[in-house]
Amino acid sequence: MPALPLTQEQLDDAARLKQLFAIWQRAQRDAGLPSSQEAISEQLGFNQSSLSQYLNGRIPLNIDAATKFANLIGKPVIEFSATLAGQIGRYAGPAEPVDSSAMLRRASPVSLDDPDPSGLISVPMVTMRVEAGVPGFEADLEFEDGGVIQIPREAVESHEWAPQCLLAVKVRGLSMIPVFADGDTIVLNVADRKLVSGEVYAVNCEGKPAVKQMVFERHQWYMRSFNPAFDPKPFRTPDSDVIGKVVYQPGRVVSGRMK
Repeated sequence: MPALPLTQEQLDDAARLKQLFAIWQRAQRDAGLPSSQEAISEQLGFNQSSLSQYLNGRIPLNIDAATKFANLIGKPVIEFSATLAGQIGRYAGPAEPVDSSAMLRRASPVSLDDPDPSGLISVPMVTMRVEAGVPGFEADLEFEDGGVIQIPREAVESHEWAPQCLLAVKVRGLSMIPVFADGDTIVLNVADRKLVSGEVYAVNCEGKPAVKQMVFERHQWYMRSFNPAFDPKPFRTPDSDVIGKVVYQPGRVVSGRMK
């Protein structure tokens, strides 16, 4: 199915980013620092084609891509996309109770320097959308079960997770039982996308989000299911198809050893 054309707002975001990017790239070049598209693509974590398409408004920016560009050029996301900056702000912390009549949600930023007396951090529940061959993801806030889950602040601090990079999603399907059942809630750290053999990740699997244990064997990455009825599948897509690492399941921190 062909991709939908970008809205004028998305095109304007791309144009602003392209202008800021050009200024940053010129400064890099003048300082004798890496400035080629190849070097920049490697820093961003997606290929040169995707870099060009983002800057030229061929594919829409998303939270993941916008955050990477902002970190690269040293500018806040709001300087090129107010909409994405607002979405990031909504994911940044605990939400107030939902007004059921309006189904609206407001969020306040999380600060580890201003601890919640409950010792908990609220993580927003989202539904993720991905497209085959397109880096990053889009996330819609969910209101089921109150729209957030709470995890111990101690877990966040001890593992040095950035609260604004944590998103909660529902597991779908039977491939990860008995560890993750259909409908279970898990927390992703979308800032942690570097593959480590044995750890569990959410990945873009041919245009669908999937939760799999990633295993490196015989010079190849494989997506492994915990359900023995499902065979491992080679993971040949680029690192940009990694959405984030699964770090928490209510009641326990998740690791390759399933602590």
